[in-house]
Amino acid sequence: MTPELLLVTTVAKSTALVVLSWVVVLTAVAVFGYRALLYSRIAWQAKGLQGPASWNRVGLIPRIKSVLYYDLGQARLFDEKAIGAAHAAAHWAFFLFLIVTVVEGAELLIPALDLTIIKDNPYFGTIMDLFAGLVLVGLLYATYRRAVVKPDRLVISLDAWICLSLIGTLMATFILAKSFGAIEHAEIEGWAWPVGIAVARIFKAVGIGPGAAGGIHDVMVYAHVGLVFVFMAYLGFSKHFHLVSAPFNIFFGYRTRKGELPGEEDDPDAEPGATKLEELYGYQVLNGLSCAECGRCDRACPAHASGEPLAPRELMEEMKLQTYATAAQMMLPWAKGNSTNGSASDLTGVISSETLWACRTCGACFEKCPVRNNHVDLVVRMRRRLVYNGEMDGQLQSTLENLARYGNSFGQSPRRRGRWTRGLDEDINDAAKEPVEYLWFLGDYASYDPGLQDVTQATARVFQMAGLDFGTLAGAERTAGNDARRVGEEGLYEDLVAQNAEALDGAEFKQIVTTDPHTLNTLRNEYPAFGHEYDVVHYTQVLAKLLRESKLSPRRLDYSVTYHDPCYLARYNDIHEEPREVLRALGVNLVEMERSRANTYCCGAGGGYIWMEDQPADERPAENRIREAVALGVKYFITACPKDTVMFRDAIKTTNNEDNIEVKDLAELVEEACRVEVEQETETAAEPVG
Repeated sequence: MTPELLLVTTVAKSTALVVLSWVVVLTAVAVFGYRALLYSRIAWQAKGLQGPASWNRVGLIPRIKSVLYYDLGQARLFDEKAIGAAHAAAHWAFFLFLIVTVVEGAELLIPALDLTIIKDNPYFGTIMDLFAGLVLVGLLYATYRRAVVKPDRLVISLDAWICLSLIGTLMATFILAKSFGAIEHAEIEGWAWPVGIAVARIFKAVGIGPGAAGGIHDVMVYAHVGLVFVFMAYLGFSKHFHLVSAPFNIFFGYRTRKGELPGEEDDPDAEPGATKLEELYGYQVLNGLSCAECGRCDRACPAHASGEPLAPRELMEEMKLQTYATAAQMMLPWAKGNSTNGSASDLTGVISSETLWACRTCGACFEKCPVRNNHVDLVVRMRRRLVYNGEMDGQLQSTLENLARYGNSFGQSPRRRGRWTRGLDEDINDAAKEPVEYLWFLGDYASYDPGLQDVTQATARVFQMAGLDFGTLAGAERTAGNDARRVGEEGLYEDLVAQNAEALDGAEFKQIVTTDPHTLNTLRNEYPAFGHEYDVVHYTQVLAKLLRESKLSPRRLDYSVTYHDPCYLARYNDIHEEPREVLRALGVNLVEMERSRANTYCCGAGGGYIWMEDQPADERPAENRIREAVALGVKYFITACPKDTVMFRDAIKTTNNEDNIEVKDLAELVEEACRVEVEQETETAAEPVG
């Protein structure tokens, strides 16, 4: 071949390669971009990406910090160290390889472009090479789990295998390209590319020389870049689209108050709640697209562990599938969805009412989700439509009627709310008539439940022993509404807010104290959205303060106890140290359960479930928790929530553990320690002299 013909052939090959590269890149970008555009339209056509206007108070900087912490930092993955580290390495490698792909792709598309200053940077290259090796090791571990271990919680799908294969091939072609490039250019003496050079030495040892290595190097480079764009095209149809959607999901879903639920927008013509994608908030659509199907939510869910028809992962999976179906219907109008009426966006029949009613709104799923999907928001929003349509059990309906008529779930007259005080030696101040430092907002169960009168009275006596200036609203108090809202009765909740706010604004106090974490959560985190902001504390915080100030002088109690963190106290409001501070002050031997603090386990009462008829289950959440506590061999199971006390006292009976453990509220323990001290002082003072 003459030099001229060789030059023409080389130029032709080069031109053909550039044209082919442009075709591949434009096709991949078009397929991915169009699919991403459809998803964006679905989210945008929903009821606003951020939800109600009140959420717009969240600034840009906190949202960006949240994205950096949870997405880039992968903060929630490391509770499962091995697979968490493997996933984090793959996630960080994604961003690094994105840079390399853009650089190498740009050079293929525009041959005159020279970006070696970026591509050949020794530090960047070393990091890339090490990450490629780490990702391959992580993928081997992930393959072992799927092929050999096969844990029940792990979703093993064709999509997962395709993604593992693509990522593995991408890492392998990258390392091989560097290996054969090192052989071609005789650069195997140093360690600028630790993994690549180690592999290069193996290939050189088996006889591959510079000539052959150069050809293989080019093939690996083209294969690597080509596979990147194949992966891009496939990404829009894969669960790995969460790589793209998760940052937006975290950004738009961020809120300043973890215990706050979004309300309904002011639209008198719209039915409350949702049954279609377009009736949800945009960030809820992103929730489905961002689900990585890791199953962490399922492992944390008490309803799922009980064998009830709720799997938070499947909830998000159904959302994702309906979004895919809606996107397909946008492309092909004759395509059908999985819903009962054929509309791809309709969630009816896809997410059952039994699934929605099984949720306790404990927030464990949200706490564990790496991409901060908020399953509780979705459940409550869909419950609102069920309540609006009257699709609920009879017991719940009766309770809601009681709330509307009497302002409490027991159907008792408001005048009877203060009857529990009849067993006290001292009167309780009426905060509606005289100023107090602490306004004690009791809640329904502390006020009305006959089985809790001893606990409520014990709390009052401890406050009185310490000389605390406190009072109640007596009959003017109504249910704060936390559970009414989570059941889905938003209109009733707003009425309760208005009634309580009127009573609270008519009283003079510095702080609200409550024994009910559910009440604390809604007064502290949700009333401000209605223009009513109060300083709200839990009684365990007050007890800890009184003990620090020596307002209480307890004797040491020689008991072995365990403490249960209420979900709405520890998980939603980060109050978990003060109860333990009180227990330490009492001198008891505190034995912690494995699931504690923000990782606590739900009692099963939340989300209004305490008002509902029990559904068939393998084991109630409270029973599971009692068995965990009994295994510790402690004497007392300590609670700090009236509903917890009710649920766990019942669970002790149903698990036949009456002789093994006893439920006590923290206030009862404090009263016991302080009452003995008072009685001893009284007896000493009464002893005759001489």
